Formats: sequence, C-alpha cells, structure tokens
Amino acid sequence: MLKKIAFFILLFTFAFGAYNIGDVVTDFTIPFCANGTADFTLYDYYGDISGGNYYVMLLNFSEPWCGPCQSEATHLEGIYQDYGPDNFIILTIGSDWGGQYYTCDQWVNLFGPLTFPILLDDMNLYNQYGNGYVPYNVVLDHSMTVQYSTSGFNEIAIRNTIQTYLDLLPNDVDGDGINGDADNCPEVYNPGQEDVDGDGMGDVCDPCDNANVFIPGNLNGDLADGAPIIDLLDVLILLDAILNQDYSGCSGEAANYNGDNYVNIQDMMGMINYIMNGGRANQSPSIIGNQGVKVHYEDKTGTTQVVFSEMQDIISGIQFTIPGVVIDDISTESISIPEGWILRSKSIDDKTTFLLVDLSGKNARSYIRLELPFKLTTTMDDLVISNVQGQALKPVISQKEAEPGLNTDAVLPIQFSSPYPNPFNPDISIPFALSDDMEIRVSVYDITGREIAVLQDGLLEAGQYQLSWNAIQFPSGVYIIQLRTAGTIQTRKAILMK
Repeated sequence: MLKKIAFFILLFTFAFGAYNIGDVVTDFTIPFCANGTADFTLYDYYGDISGGNYYVMLLNFSEPWCGPCQSEATHLEGIYQDYGPDNFIILTIGSDWGGQYYTCDQWVNLFGPLTFPILLDDMNLYNQYGNGYVPYNVVLDHSMTVQYSTSGFNEIAIRNTIQTYLDLLPNDVDGDGINGDADNCPEVYNPGQEDVDGDGMGDVCDPCDNANVFIPGNLNGDLADGAPIIDLLDVLILLDAILNQDYSGCSGEAANYNGDNYVNIQDMMGMINYIMNGGRANQSPSIIGNQGVKVHYEDKTGTTQVVFSEMQDIISGIQFTIPGVVIDDISTESISIPEGWILRSKSIDDKTTFLLVDLSGKNARSYIRLELPFKLTTTMDDLVISNVQGQALKPVISQKEAEPGLNTDAVLPIQFSSPYPNPFNPDISIPFALSDDMEIRVSVYDITGREIAVLQDGLLEAGQYQLSWNAIQFPSGVYIIQLRTAGTIQTRKAILMK
C-alpha cells in the first residue's frame, strides 16, 4: 500500500531535473510494447545524427490505470492520421502495462485501433520529461528541442505546436546540407551548388549548359574545338520548333536567340544574319519601318491572295497562323516564292501555322504575293514580319471580299486581331475593332477550359480597342482568349513563356 502511495506521489508531483521548453533532450532506447518490434531509439528520428529524414515528435506519457489517458488515446490517433507518418510520429510511453491493468495490445485495440508505437518505460523517462500528472505531453522539434511540455490534454495547443514545427522542418531531400528553395538541385546531392551557366539550376541536374554549349541559337548543342556552333541546321531545328510549338528540352532553352523572351521568326532571321555575316549581327529586337508593311488579302473563288508590300527590299521572313484551316506541309507547286526562300506549314488544334523564310539571307524583298489554296474567313493570327536582322516590321492589314462590283476594302463587324507579343511574359495586348455598338465579353481560359480572367463584359461603342492581360500569377502554358458577342464567338491562342 505504501509503495502504491509513493508511486502516485511521484506522478502527481513535480519531478526534479525535468526538461524545460528550449532544452535539447538526450537519446534513449526502450522496448516496443505494441506496434513495433525489438527496441525504439529516439535519435533514429534525428536527421542530424541518423542522416535520414527529420521528424516532429509527440511524446505522450500515459498509464493504463489513467482514465483521462484512455479518453485521450482516440484523439491521439486522429492527430497521427492528420500529420503522420512522414516527418511526424507519436509515442505513447508508460511503465505499468499489464498486471491488473490493460496490456499494450489491449490498449491498442480497446481505445483505437491505435497505429502509433506504444513503448515500455523501463528507464523511468517520465522523471526526465514529466512535470506534473499524467497524461503528460511533450512536443520535440526536428532538433530534439522541447517546444511544448504540459500536463493534461489541450488538443488545439498540441496541434498548433505540431503544425508550427512541421512548417519549419528542413527540406534537405538530397542530404547536401542545403534546404528547400535554396538548393539549386534539391533531389541530387550537390553541396557545392555549381551552376556554370547561372540559370538557377545546378549542373548535376541541368543537362543544358547555356553558357558554353546551348547558347542562344545553338539548338543542337554542337561544338567545334570546344566552342558552340550556330549554323543552318540550328535554323531548321528552330523552324520545326515554331511550326510544332515545341520549345522543350535544351533546344527550347536556346531557341530565344534575340533574348526578347518570345520565340518566332525574328529569332530565325537573326540566326541567319549571324551565319551569313560570320558571327557579326544585330541581335537587338525592334520594330522598324515608317508606314509598315502593307498586308492585303483578297478572297478569290476558293482561294485567298495575300500580298505583303513595302517601299524597300527589307522583308526576309513572315510567320502567321490561320484558324479553322488544316494544311500540313503546304505544296509550293502552285505558289510562287522568291529564290532562296522556303514555305512550310503545320496544323495543330485546327489551326495552321505558316512560315515563309529567306534561308539564303541574301534575297530580302519589297513585295511578296501568296495564293493560298483556301478561302480566308477570318483574320491572321500571330502575324510576325521580320527583316534579315531579325527586327520586326509593323504590319498594316486590309481585306477585300470577292463580291461582284465591290472595289472597296471590306469592313468586318468584329475584327479580332492577333494578341501580341505571342509568346508573352507576363503582359499581352489584345486588339479588336467593332463596326457597331454591341455587348461584348472578353475572357481568358486555361487549357482545361476553366475561365481564369474576364477582361471586358458589357456594352462597347463602335471603335478600336486594346485590352491587356497580366499573367504574372499564372504558370507557363497555353491560354485561350475568347471574344463573345450575341451572335459570335472568336478565340485566339496565347502562349505564356516564363
């Protein structure tokens, strides 16, 4: 009887030498009593010592004769299910299992089922941790420092403490001593953080050396005497990339030759100019031309004639997309193109992109006429006209429909021009013109069809408009810009490239 009284006094009085908040605890090894085999060692869960993952731990000191401990057990399982088992573990530690009280297995089944370890305190650990009566709960952070130590069971306080220190866990997956976002290659061991091209991705996980190999323009990464080469093969690879809208891999990283963050025919012409001039070329993108390049397209019977004209011989490349037209690899047998030029096309998602390029770099023209084998029912998308230096030429567009006796330029009720620049980062301009007053809604959708922005919704008077959209909060990818009126829906595709 006196022994039992002494035991209760031990549990219900403050113990000398107990850990306080802020103390680092020492290692211990005690036997599993349930939900484990052999022995449990505390520092196996201490990443600095074990070299493994880091953990936040809840040490729950309980005894089988303790009624509040029994009620608490079910709540502990809920905490374990919410936060464990990765980076979080609960240990219930007691010394009086079995006998006239519950065994560990009975405890697990009657008050659970419990899935976290039950341990036998054969080292009198409670004297080191406890500072009052059971149940007693202690939260250790990843450095084995006491952050919570209280008698009773305050679930809200315990949960808040666990979440706080889970949020502060080191995230050093590769074990190189550099955590989370600070690691330029978080899944591969690289303590030196070497990054030869300075692109923010460590060399050990970056197949593209953008400083010495895949420099802008060297899309295939070939070298001569250790130096990167930009040649016609790179130009053709870029042509395919633009037609296929595929800017993946190291080639994609090298595709933006002029550094304006948009990949298009300007990059191709800049590369051709570089090749033809022995590496001495103007790589600075700009818009030149006083009146711009006149772009006139006229509907014929089943065909469309498109004319590009300027006062000087400065047109060297043309890129545009036609919605609703499917023509893969357009035939040039019936289309006259200048010597040294090529014409290519590729259809994706019910739209066809056309590239007309002076591969010779020596035959810039002031007049280009194309007879396209289809009737044009909408405006051109993504129209870019370039000179040989890779500089953009401003397009001035007009259209005439094939109707008997009609000799004036046609006026469309809605002219939804191509958003620009495209690709963009992070701002894009959306021009359109209305011939009459009308209700109009302009929205942006992501690739899943979810509407993510509304740029205009209401009545607009006749006139020309230009909306803008800032996509800084959205990830790189394809977005659809939709213009909707009571009688029509028109869409344009925009590529965000960060």
